[in-house]
Amino acid sequence: MMAWTPGPPPCHNGGMLRRTQRHGFTLIELMIVIGMIVVLAGLGVGALSELGPRYRARQAAEQFSSDVEMLRMMAIMNDRETRIVITDYDSDPYNSGYGNGAWALYVGNRNLNSTFWDQLPYEGTNGVDSYSGEGSRDLATGTYAAKGVALAEPDVTTIIFNARGWVKNDETDFGYSSNASSIDFEFTNKSSRTGATAPDNYTVKVFRGGMVRIEAGLADEFTSNSAGTSAASSAP
Repeated sequence: MMAWTPGPPPCHNGGMLRRTQRHGFTLIELMIVIGMIVVLAGLGVGALSELGPRYRARQAAEQFSSDVEMLRMMAIMNDRETRIVITDYDSDPYNSGYGNGAWALYVGNRNLNSTFWDQLPYEGTNGVDSYSGEGSRDLATGTYAAKGVALAEPDVTTIIFNARGWVKNDETDFGYSSNASSIDFEFTNKSSRTGATAPDNYTVKVFRGGMVRIEAGLADEFTSNSAGTSAASSAP
């Protein structure tokens, strides 16, 4: 014989009681989730606002370095002098703003002491420069625009390569640089220069032999740190 089990008690209206199940979230839970999303979004925007100008400054320095290396190779391959000329710079890179900086690229008509300079693209015709659309870079407008990036006023505004790929500039041009073996061009993130103790800049160094190197200001961790032992050490 089967045991009898009682069923659910009857309702007042003659029906059966039903257990209700809750679905979804409460208003408090939704407010907590939305608050977390807002906080994370704020952190992300802050990080992007800082990394954006830094990336553009690095990109501008890399573009300038690439142009210098390209002109050096063109001088060797075409047996012609080449030069890069700074046509605009930012005289006040320490204050925030859009930023300025521009340069132009040329190929000479001789392998020494050129009398005519053809702005890229190189046409190979002496005395005629019909096209020049590929030989200019401008940080303020156009394809190479970099908001908030400035090319600081350089000590030397023109670099010339001879047909061997060496920098033809006079030795006094190298003397103006903090490092006598190179001519320096500084690209800076203007937003970091306003009241900053550690400027966020990238220095393109062009050496006498034509080689190019980029140095990052914030990445120089060994400026004030010595290494090795002193020449006058008294240690046994």
